[in-house]
Amino acid sequence: MNKQTVAQITLCVLATTVMAACGSSQNSAPQASAQSTAGAETAAAPATTAAAPAHASAVAMCSLDTVGGVPAKNAPTLTIGKPATFGGWFATSDKQAVGTFKIELTGTGGSFDFPAVDGVDRSDVVKAIGGTADAKYGFDASSTLTGAKAGSYTVSLVAPNGEQCATNVTVQLAD
Repeated sequence: MNKQTVAQITLCVLATTVMAACGSSQNSAPQASAQSTAGAETAAAPATTAAAPAHASAVAMCSLDTVGGVPAKNAPTLTIGKPATFGGWFATSDKQAVGTFKIELTGTGGSFDFPAVDGVDRSDVVKAIGGTADAKYGFDASSTLTGAKAGSYTVSLVAPNGEQCATNVTVQLAD
């Protein structure tokens, strides 16, 4: 068994553990903000993980809980030029809060990203992933998506160290 296979099995076990710990709670909508600010704690959605890019050796953990103030799985069409909110949580492979990171949209109109910052208390995530008690994994970010093109996009979170996490969420952007 090679290292990649072992890593994938480990991720599956970790994701299953996080999903079991998080349950099926409904998430509350985050408050809109100017980039990213601390807000109220919301229930964690099942974690998603993604393979790290070739230059990174580790895999981040995350969940995109809300888009446009509704559960991410029901994401509304977002209008370019108007504020769009994104809420969830993000942790590095070593279970640290990320700090400043990028929310990246990749799709029919190319690639577009904007900055976000974690800072929302998420004790549910701390418990689920075994993180540091004082880590603030949650984020509530906002962007007008100015510069993006209309189309269908998948959403990923990218840490400064290159670790990435695919959210398995697709959003539609319209002019």
